[in-house]
Order: sequence, then C-alpha cells, then structure tokens
Amino acid sequence: MRTLVSFILISSVSLLSACTLLVEVKDKPEDNVNNVNNANNAQCGNSRREGSEVCDGNDLGGTTCAALSLGDGTLSCYADCTFNTSECDSSSCGDGYVSAGEQCDGVNLDQKTCRSFGFDGGVLSCKSDCTFELSECQGTAVELCDDGVDNDRDGSTDCDDNDCTDDPACTTSNCGNGNVEGDEQCDGTNLANKTCNSLNYDGGTLACTGTCEYDLSGCTGSVCGDEWISGDEQCDGDNLQSTTCGDWGFYTGTLSCTATSCTLDFSGCTGNTELNSPMQVEAGDAHTCARISSSEILCWGSNEHGQIGIQSNQRFLPVPVRLSFGGNWLNGSDLAAGGRHTCVVGSGAGYNGQVLCWGDNSHSQLGDGTTTSSAVPILSDASLINITAVTAGDAHTCALAGDRKVWCWGSNTAGQLGLGPGYGLTQTTPVMVNSLQDIVAISAGANHTCAIREIDATTRQLYCWGDNSSNQLGLGTNYTGDTSSPVLVGFNARAVACGTAHTCAINDTDNLYCWGSNNDGQCGYSGTGSGIPLTLGFNAFRITAGAFHTCATQGAMGEVFCWGNNSRGQLGLGDTFQKSSPTRLSSLSDVTHISGGGEHTCAVGQRSNQAETDCTNGADDDSDGQTDCDDSDCYMIPACMGTENTMALCNDGNDNDLDGKFDCNDPDCFPFAICTSSENCTNVIDDDGDGLADCLDPICHNDPMCIMRPIQVKCWGGNWHAQLGNASTLDEYYPITVAGQ
Repeated sequence: MRTLVSFILISSVSLLSACTLLVEVKDKPEDNVNNVNNANNAQCGNSRREGSEVCDGNDLGGTTCAALSLGDGTLSCYADCTFNTSECDSSSCGDGYVSAGEQCDGVNLDQKTCRSFGFDGGVLSCKSDCTFELSECQGTAVELCDDGVDNDRDGSTDCDDNDCTDDPACTTSNCGNGNVEGDEQCDGTNLANKTCNSLNYDGGTLACTGTCEYDLSGCTGSVCGDEWISGDEQCDGDNLQSTTCGDWGFYTGTLSCTATSCTLDFSGCTGNTELNSPMQVEAGDAHTCARISSSEILCWGSNEHGQIGIQSNQRFLPVPVRLSFGGNWLNGSDLAAGGRHTCVVGSGAGYNGQVLCWGDNSHSQLGDGTTTSSAVPILSDASLINITAVTAGDAHTCALAGDRKVWCWGSNTAGQLGLGPGYGLTQTTPVMVNSLQDIVAISAGANHTCAIREIDATTRQLYCWGDNSSNQLGLGTNYTGDTSSPVLVGFNARAVACGTAHTCAINDTDNLYCWGSNNDGQCGYSGTGSGIPLTLGFNAFRITAGAFHTCATQGAMGEVFCWGNNSRGQLGLGDTFQKSSPTRLSSLSDVTHISGGGEHTCAVGQRSNQAETDCTNGADDDSDGQTDCDDSDCYMIPACMGTENTMALCNDGNDNDLDGKFDCNDPDCFPFAICTSSENCTNVIDDDGDGLADCLDPICHNDPMCIMRPIQVKCWGGNWHAQLGNASTLDEYYPITVAGQ
C-alpha cells in the first residue's frame, strides 16, 4: 500500500514520549468522505474534477501511474479526491510514497514508530534504500516474526530468527503465494529484504528458487575465505583492507585475520601502554572513555560516529588511544559518555572549566550551535564556563556549573532538557534550567534526566524530568506523561543514576531505591516495576545504571553487585542469565568508580578478589601473592588448620605445629582477635615485636593496605565494537583488564 504522509508539530510532548511528529495518513477514503474545497466551492464526490481536486470518481484528468513515475498499474481516486496509487506496480524509492517492496520512503514511515517493532521508544527514520533505520530506537526488542525487520538486531529477520521457530507465521509454508512462511527463505520475488550483500557476498542479484530457497547463482564474491571482504567481514585471508597494527591503536606488530570468522586478530600486535593510573571510566552505548591521573583522556570502541574522538577511518579501535586538542593532549576534570557522543569538562590551558564534546551531533548534543558531527573534540558554546561536571544521555547533554546551576542542550523530544514549555525538539546551544538551583549532582538517562538539590547539610531533594513512558521519573503511576520541567521526587538522595527506562538512587542512609521499568530485572526486585522509589533492602556506596542493567558498590572494600539484563554478560557473573536482585561479582573489589553502558560495564578497581580454588596445590590460584594456606581464603579450611589454632597456642611463643611459623605469624592464628590487633599495618612500627613491621609482617599480607596492586580499568559484557578495550571483539562474561595497563 502506498501512503503519503504529512507532519504536524505536536504542541505537547506529553502526547508521545519518544516521537516528535504526528503522522496524518491519507490512505483511508472514509476519513474525508465529506471533504469540501471551500476555497473554490468544488464538490468532492460529483465525479467532476473542480478547483484544486486532482481527481473525482472516475475523472482522473488523464493521469496514470506512469505519469506519476510510479510504473504500470491502475490509478484510481479516493473519496477525498486524492490519488489512490496502491495498485501502481513499481517502486520509486525517494518519491515519498511507500510502494511494494519498500518499508518506508523519506519522511513517510507508513504509520510506523519504534514501538511498532517492539522497542521501548526512540526515533524511527528511513534509510536511502527505503528500509527502516532502527539505530535511534531504544531498548532490546523481541523479534516480530512477520514485519521484515530485524527487531532484536541479531542479524536475522522474521522466520530466519530462532525466536520465531514456534511462531504461527513461521510454522506453515505455502511456497508460491508470495509470502515467506515456515522454513521458506524466500517466495517468488519476496526475498525477505535480503540481498547478495546482506548474505555476505560482494554484490550481484539475489533470486528465489521454485522451492522457496535462495538462488545464489547471481551473487558475486563469496563468504569468508575468498580474500574478498563482504558483509560484516572485517578482513578475509590476507586482505586486511590495507591496515596495520598502528592503524588500530597499537605501536607495532603483525595484524592478521581469523580463518573461520574473518574478524581481525590483534594478538600479534604489540605496544600500547597509554592507560596509566586511571581515575574515571565512562561507558557509552558501544564505546568507552577513561580519565587518567594526569587528567588526559583516552577512548576506545565504536567510532562509527566519531564518538571516541579519534580522526580515524576505522569503524572501531580495540585499545585505548589518547585524545588531543589544540596540538596537545586533551585534559579533563570530568567525563561523560552518551549514546554516540562524548563530553569532557576541560582542565587544560585555554579551556579550563569549559565543555568539549565529540561524536554524533545530529541532535546538537555537542552544543556548538550546529548539527555537524565531529570526530575530534570541539568546544561547546564558548559562553559556557566554570563547569564542574557533565552528563550525557542518548542524544542530549547537561552540565553542572560552579554556581550549582544546570545547563542542558541537544535532543528535547521528551522534555529531557528540563527547560519547560516553549522550547523546541532540539536545543543547539546550552540553555540554563532556570527552575533549578543549588544542584550538587546530575545524571542523564536515555531521554530523561535527574538532579540532586542540596537544601541543607542533611536534606537533598531529587528532581527528575523528561521521558516518563515507564515511570522512570518516580512520580507515581498517576503521573504517566512526560514532563519538560523538573518535578520533585519524594526522595532524599545523595546519589542518582539514570538508565534507559529506569532510575536508581541512594538515600542519605545509604539505602538503595529503584523505580521505572523492571522488564529485565534492572530495578533489582520482583515484579514489572514501580512508579515510585522502592527499596531493595540493600546498602550501596556508588551506583550506575546501564541501558537495562544496574551495578553498585558496597562496603569499604568496594565490592561490586550487578543485576538486570545479562544477554551479553554485562553483569560480569560468568553467564548470560538475567538477575532480578543484586548479585556479587566475586572477581572484583576495591572499586573506586563504575559505569554501565549499553550492554557493557567498566570499573576502576585495585585488585582481583577471586578465591584460592585449591589450598593444597602450591599455586597462587587467585593471583593475590599468597598461595595455599598462606592465603586468607584458606585460613579456615581443615587442611590448613594445624595444631596452632587455638587462643592458648597463639601466644605461647612456640611453633606448635612445626610449620616454621609461630603465634601470630602463623596463618592458623590470624582469625583470632589476639592476632588481628597485634600488628598495626599502617604505622611503620613493629607492634608485636617479631622484627617485622607493617606489610612485611605476615599478619598484614592480606590487609587492604598491603595488597599492592596497580589501579586498573576492567570491563565486561558486549564487545562487538571492541568497547571492552581488550584487543578483541568477543564478549566477555567476567571482568577483563583493558589493554594499555
């Protein structure tokens, strides 16, 4: 069916949370049966073209499908005296009509939105080949089995997707009826939106056999192993697209290609020691950036929109690379990674306290007054000064100034800029959120934003605004519309984190609360979610919200707990099973900063706290410098408890169990209070008189002050664009060390 679409600006963003335009579809004659052209008194329906009528009944004025450049077929007239082109045969992509074989055409989306394909929201658009562009849609959608769209973005559409195996649309087949059903790959001219290129061939013409299977004889090139780079191949055999290790962020080495998957193999590349003493890490949708102790900024991962700030022809960089600005290394005091853009608060000469951004700028999220994307850092509005913090959503950015005022810019489709009524769908330069003052913290979600206002030393109010389609603003189930102005949430918060459709915050007594969508368990409790803050019964120190997962740190040792969606291993638990309550990562602790991205997570931590798996093998299984019974993991294991294991024997001056250690220098005695207090591990004094002070004393070997590990960035989860920074594009289900450390 062909539909011609016109657009009317919505006066209130509360009508649609993720869509900014109202679609008026002219393909139903009953909508305008009594249409009258008042300008010329033409009477539609009298079978005579009059005034501005293009047709009336059978009077087409001699116009045909061919005359409208729509090929052959039968042109007719709707009851509202507009052309009905639904029976015209051929497609002309770019003419504004959705023809046979087209999903959309220009701004004509055939009444579809992101929600039509199972997403939570976002902005649907049309590609130049008249197929839907889903990259701006938000959420992890399920596969709809009869729409010709790869809803869950796993590379398979409709019945080719394993999710549709039992769907009625895919369980029966009538080869020859033009519909792709059951096990059919195609049917007649219906190729299920596949081409030779999408099947990893270099080109050619795809056809369908009489048995509804793909006829590949007209395709040119072939799959992995033919030296041709086709489809999603990164390389093929010796064909590396003329790139070297140096082009991918390494110093030197030999780049190669895997023989089975045609992905780049970076194992032969060497060098890259850029990521020294990390202080902060921020995870975006498919890229990551870090700030090191020298204030320099490094980024890695997806570069399709320039979001890693490196002017490179590569789609991604698998290891951290330092960013430059004005001929010197870029320095920053705070960092934020959004959906496809990144921003930093500058701390270098000439731009101290100003915001620099890079990456996608299609919604003016870079704040420079244009919609021109930039692959290198550029200054946002020069008048924006004295900034102390910055946060980035999918396509909007907010900053906190030294006077504790908030400025926002970029996409405003759901009111996420907090500017109130009267502002458009995009703000190209920073605008102050006048209704907010005394703000001490801000966080941007996909299309909503929250801020904490300090009232006095003990009271901090939480305000949220923007998209509320999943109650992520925490305003209660009776307040379900979006809001363009900050609204007070009944919550005394000291920290807040916004995800795609949920929000979590920590109150003044360290209790963690979450609200909004809980479809993936991201709120950390059972049920579908809450419109108001609900406690998890969990104390937290730091909190971060990914797209559909959440992580927090707890306790003095900075232990990490994660929950929610885990389809790519973003919870770091070693599997891909969803968790609906906080679950501890046994392999990570001493975390000082953590950030959740689209489907990956990164943290700055000091050590691995994996358990000593074997207390008798003479090996340091957990790489903490202690083996077997000398490791605190083994102190209470029967195999490690000798005779010197009672209070009486731990202070008699004898080596009772003949293991070469006596009293409080014997691991058997470490659990007892008499030994844990006998050596202060930080005062440079031999408190227990054994000739060993502080960390030289075995009593202190496992004290946090004595575990000398370098601070490192570790990442885990989805890695399709190398956002984990470990010189690979394979997902990781446990925290792994980012390269360059």
